[in-house]
Formats: sequence, structure tokens, C-alpha cells
Amino acid sequence: MAGRLAGYKKLFDDVRQGRVKPLYFLHGPEEHMKREFVRELVAVALPDAERAFNLDVLHGDEFDPQAFDDRMLTFPLFAARRVVILRNFDALSPSNRERVIQRAGAVPEAMTLVVESNDERLETAAHKKLAAMAA
Repeated sequence: MAGRLAGYKKLFDDVRQGRVKPLYFLHGPEEHMKREFVRELVAVALPDAERAFNLDVLHGDEFDPQAFDDRMLTFPLFAARRVVILRNFDALSPSNRERVIQRAGAVPEAMTLVVESNDERLETAAHKKLAAMAA
């Protein structure tokens, strides 16, 4: 637990200093930390006036592959960046997990993809791939 908290501290510090990465994979049971980090990331990456058209929150239990692809291929509108958040990665089918991993490997320069999972141990191949890509 202490190691994960130190990892979150580094993520917070980087974002607060304006170092926003194209991909974040937030995993583990710390829902409060994940939500606070996402809130901080969005505040830094997207000023209030830019959020309406450049922030998308998707849920794994309601996942539409075409909608996900559309959001990942859409350029920012009147902004420097788009942020796409995918919550509950664990609810995705194996084929949709692979789709997300494929897109995560080619996140456009003006985008940030945040994938959230409750999986703590990264036991599946999909979780391991995503964690390695986001490292």
C-alpha cells in the first residue's frame, strides 16, 4: 500500500508541474485516490471553458467500441488537449480490452487517456500490458 501511495504522490507532483502524460493506468482499490488524481489531472489539462467538448468519461459496463474509437480519434475542439477517461476496465470483454490496449499504444499527441481498474494484482495479460505501457 505504501508503494502505491508513493506512486500516486509522484503522479500528483508531475501533473501539478504540468507534466501530463498521454496514458495513465490507475489500478487498485484506492477509489478516493483515483478520483482525486483524475480531478487534479482534468483541472490541469483542461481549463473549465475547454471541458464541455474535450472531456469524455466512459464506463466499462456500458462500453461501446465504436464510441470509444470515435473519442480516441477526435481532435481537441478549441483546446490544446482532450481527456478520455475509461472507468471499470475490468468489466470489458477480452476483445474490448484488446481494443483499448491497441488504442492506448497510439494515443494522439493532443490527448490523454486514463484507464481505471479495481484490479490490484494485475493478474490478466491485458492488465499487465496496460500497466507496462503506462509506466
